[in-house]
Amino acid sequence: MRSSVRLLSALMGVSAVLAVPGVAAGQTPPPAEPSGSQNMRLLANLPLTNPGTVSVRGSDLAFWGDRAYAGNYGGFRIIDISQPSSPRELADVRCPGPQNDVSVWNNELLFLSVDVPQTSPRCGGRNTTFAATPDAFEGIRIFDVRDPRDPVYLTSVATDCGSHTHTLVPDTANDRVLIYVSSYALGASSIGPDCPAPTAEDPVSHDKISIVEVPLDDPRNSAVINEPGSMFEGGEVCTPTLTNPFFPGLDDDFICNPADDASEPWASRGCHDIQVFLEPRLAACAALAEGQIWDISDLEEPRLIKRVDNPNVEFWHSAVFTWDGRYAVFTDEAGGGGDPWCTPETPATIGANWVFPVAGETGEAVANYKTPRPSYGNCTSHNGNMIPVRGRYLHVQASNTAGTSVFDFTNLAAPAETAFFDAPASSPWSSYFYNGFVYANGRIRGFDVLFPRDPARRRARDLSHLNPQTQERLLFGPAASGGT
Repeated sequence: MRSSVRLLSALMGVSAVLAVPGVAAGQTPPPAEPSGSQNMRLLANLPLTNPGTVSVRGSDLAFWGDRAYAGNYGGFRIIDISQPSSPRELADVRCPGPQNDVSVWNNELLFLSVDVPQTSPRCGGRNTTFAATPDAFEGIRIFDVRDPRDPVYLTSVATDCGSHTHTLVPDTANDRVLIYVSSYALGASSIGPDCPAPTAEDPVSHDKISIVEVPLDDPRNSAVINEPGSMFEGGEVCTPTLTNPFFPGLDDDFICNPADDASEPWASRGCHDIQVFLEPRLAACAALAEGQIWDISDLEEPRLIKRVDNPNVEFWHSAVFTWDGRYAVFTDEAGGGGDPWCTPETPATIGANWVFPVAGETGEAVANYKTPRPSYGNCTSHNGNMIPVRGRYLHVQASNTAGTSVFDFTNLAAPAETAFFDAPASSPWSSYFYNGFVYANGRIRGFDVLFPRDPARRRARDLSHLNPQTQERLLFGPAASGGT
């Protein structure tokens, strides 16, 4: 799931701020960050452990049965959540390779996204550049996690421009899982033989996804089987600029919006995140400068069926479907996740979530919302999922320094935050509802277990597993199929 701070710092030479912005001499400091909770109670916290000399900022989460898998920039952890109020760490694997976004299959295989060139595809490498290490590795690492206390590295699959994020796509009929790899040129450190720099003749040098096939009976033979890119033809291009033309003075990093002045020489097309919904054979791609809906009837050849756009969105970061398949919620990671987009002066339309109908030709949003509480750190919408409950649209979401929220947009005309948890220095990267509890993976705090006080909690469907970017079955009614 999935920050874009690297996009800003590597692409534009801008340092992304991950805490309260500094205060120059003579300036009035911002108010203290609010903290606390409403209708959400902290049950447990499992701090990050054994950081050594490697950054271990928490990233994404995945779940299978009573285990949670928590990625971080320095590796991943396996956590026993059979008693949510007393989570137990089973393994803490040191394997640097930011962002290390994670997915899992059947408590047997674990997959990590690596989007910073490494000196080795194995876990003993370190950050490098292709200029310094021409055969450096970026892509997908695969582990055997059948013994949760002793995970074993199996293999790696290199992908063009690395793997910023990935989405697991089960295909058990063919005894395999597929991995949709989202990547794009992030700047000088990523430029290499399979990730060329844009040129005047080819200003968009990487506009595709990679599809990795993992044979379940022989995962060591995993390989890239396709690199489709037709979905991006004619689409909006991400062209970063250093100035927000709408609100100069509120933002230093304005990226991927068609209203920018394209002052930077870089341009990208691709997905930051892909959400798949297997039963209706649909996918939603947050395509940097626009949103897309795909038909995935052919899992190896996604087909574009709809584009959505909105001039308020700076950076199309991620998406999630409602469980009935009627709507797709796209998230705006304004400023790439490095800016304070929740101050009282910030427009409610920047760094928000936007709700779009899946069916039909219209690309207009029908609702938008974001955290209503002020925050002066790097606050913007980030990773989350929908609570699987009939009759309501409840969206759990991490908002960086604004903590974890639950939003109710059942009434599209009046979306509202109904619960939140915001502890000092929480800064969650990912917050997900899973079987009655909300689990958050923080950049600093580590792994939080939260109890949401809402009647919907008792009525929500339990799931046997959850890779948050992979929704499998329609739960509450029909949806548009991929073929429509």
